[in-house]
Amino acid sequence: MWRRSLVKYITLSLFITLSASPGSAASKVGDGLACKKIKQVQKIQGIRYTCSKAGKKLVWIANKADLLAKADAEVKAKADAEVKAKADAEARKADELKLEKAKFLASLNITLLNKPKESDYPNQKSYIIADRRWWGWKWNLIGSFTDRAKIPASLQVTFKSPESPGFSDEIYSQYVIKCLNIRFKSKNDTWAYEPTNMNCTPIGGGLFRVNIDNLQWNVGYQFELSWELNDGSLGPVFLWAPIIPPGAYDETMNPCKDFSCIVDSYRGDSSRIPY
Repeated sequence: MWRRSLVKYITLSLFITLSASPGSAASKVGDGLACKKIKQVQKIQGIRYTCSKAGKKLVWIANKADLLAKADAEVKAKADAEVKAKADAEARKADELKLEKAKFLASLNITLLNKPKESDYPNQKSYIIADRRWWGWKWNLIGSFTDRAKIPASLQVTFKSPESPGFSDEIYSQYVIKCLNIRFKSKNDTWAYEPTNMNCTPIGGGLFRVNIDNLQWNVGYQFELSWELNDGSLGPVFLWAPIIPPGAYDETMNPCKDFSCIVDSYRGDSSRIPY
C-alpha cells in the first residue's frame, strides 16, 4: 500500500516539476500528458515514459517498474541516512564519554581519612601512639615475644572515596569506584619479608579499608595506590610514602624507650627518629 502511495507521490512530483518548465522538452513528458508519436520513449529522472494510446488520445505512460524502483531507492536512501545519523550521534557520544571518563579518572585523588596531625598532640610519644593506632598496626605474636624485631606486622588503613563533581550522571553510573588497587613497589632491605594479603574492602559510606600483612619491623616498604573502577579502569597512581612498621610494643610504656620511633614525620624532624 505504501509503495502505491509513494508511486503516486513521485508521479505527481515529476508532473509538477516537469510542468514548471514549459520551455524545455522535458516539460511535455509526464504520466498522462499528451504525446505525439506512439511508442516513443523518453527517460526523465530515471523513469521511462512510453507514448501510448489511451482511447482516442496519445499520452505518456510511466513505467511502473521504474516508479517502484525509484520509490524503493528513496526509501532505502532515507533509511540509510537515518542509520548513518544514528551511528554518527552514537560515535560522538562515545567520544564525549571517553574524554569525560579520562577527565574523571584523572580527578580520582587518594585521600587519607582522619590521619592524626602532629600539631594536635603535646608530645612525640602521644602522637606516635595515635599514629600507630591510625595505621591499624597489628602483630602476629607467634613465636618468641622477646624476638620482637622478627614479628611481622599488618596494617589496616581507611581511605575515603574521592569527590569528583561536575561529571554527567552517565559517568557516575557507568564508572563506579570498586576499591583501591594496591601494588607493592619496593622495600629497602632485600632480605626483609615480602608483604602479603594486600587487599581493599568497601566498608560503606564511601569508605574503603586497605589491609597489608607481613610487614617487618624497621623495614621501609613502598606501594602504588590507585582507584579502581568496576570496569577495571585505574585512576592516577599515587606513590605511598615509605611505610616503616614499628616493633611490637606496650602502649602503657613509652614506645620510644626500647625501639626506634618510626613515624612519617614529627614537626619537621626526619621520618626516622632513633632513640
